[in-house]
Amino acid sequence: MTQITSPLARQPRRSLWLDALRVTAGISIICMHAANAPDGSPFADATPDARTVPVLIRTLFYMARTELFLVISLFLLSMSLHRRPRSYPTTIREQAERLLVPFLFWVAVYVAFNLAIGYQLGWGHYLWRDLTTMVEPWVGYLVLGDVKQHMHFLPTLFVLVLCYPLYRIGVRWPAVALILVPLLIAKRHLNLEVWSEVGDPVMRQYLLRAIRCVTYTGYGFAAAGLYGIYLRIGAGGQGGTHDGMRRTLLHRGLLIALVLIAAACIHLKLAQAFATIEAGSWQGNYPYAGYANLAMPVALFGLAMLAPVPWPRWIGRLAPYSFGIFLVHPIALDLFRLAFEHRIASPTVYVLANMSFAVAVSYAMTLGIARIPWLRWTIGLGKFPWPSVMPGRRSAVVVGPD
Repeated sequence: MTQITSPLARQPRRSLWLDALRVTAGISIICMHAANAPDGSPFADATPDARTVPVLIRTLFYMARTELFLVISLFLLSMSLHRRPRSYPTTIREQAERLLVPFLFWVAVYVAFNLAIGYQLGWGHYLWRDLTTMVEPWVGYLVLGDVKQHMHFLPTLFVLVLCYPLYRIGVRWPAVALILVPLLIAKRHLNLEVWSEVGDPVMRQYLLRAIRCVTYTGYGFAAAGLYGIYLRIGAGGQGGTHDGMRRTLLHRGLLIALVLIAAACIHLKLAQAFATIEAGSWQGNYPYAGYANLAMPVALFGLAMLAPVPWPRWIGRLAPYSFGIFLVHPIALDLFRLAFEHRIASPTVYVLANMSFAVAVSYAMTLGIARIPWLRWTIGLGKFPWPSVMPGRRSAVVVGPD
């Protein structure tokens, strides 16, 4: 994970492809949620024609889901350890400061926000009763990260970081990245077993999260393997340790393979989307579409790294805020739903307005927080203000959810 001196600092051209991925992941997370109906469905009450555009929009942005953030973050960790080797305790302490300390802050923020929304809608006193009389909601917030959408990303990523010494094998032998395939297959089968055999819904959620953490180590191996490829052929096939002919052949072969994988994933995802449009409900068990959803972020990362694209420099100015918009976007989505849930009848208009509002408000909130010195650390743009009795603590600056 790289360090920065300012979110507006000029980015080297070789990192712009990474910046593009971070911006894409941040915006996609917002738009993916904004493309749902207020009740989370694919506009089940609308006609198939009316929900076609929203479902296709969601399918497009679902290609860059939370798993893309995982690959970006673990790739940056591999890069950071390669450039600045340090001990396991030091690395874990740094990652705890970068991930868990902001996580605790945002759990507190969203507990307060959920209470405010609840009292506005008439159910806040029930939530307050649960929070003041039960331990289970707090355990879920802190372990599962279920206080709000995608807050599970931070504790899940920290668990994956704990296994980083294993991933470094992939830097030396990039083919190890293929271990992701059997792990994702195992994830699906284990999930089906849990859903069919475990009746307790609370126990089921913890088992599903444990399965996710174990099998998602495959993304750590994939990220390390991609970094190993990056060291050998560089970004866009330019640079790296391999000589010209060897680098060119490896670059072209990998690029063709990733294009084919991405095309297959898009085909499966579109088939799932049209089934959803027809049925009016999410078709989560559509054959092989689940694998396409999980494989597409890796293919997208590899394509961005290998494709010789002249990325514009303004992407480098937006990328440092990707962590922030990831963290604040649920606020923007809830505010839009409160204001417009019953005022926009057209599903397409609702989705487009929701996306525009959520992206604009999320960036505005993140930019505002970035300009408050004692809050910048909450969105990865500064170090936590540890008390002065703890001298010599390193600055922990992140450039995204990594």
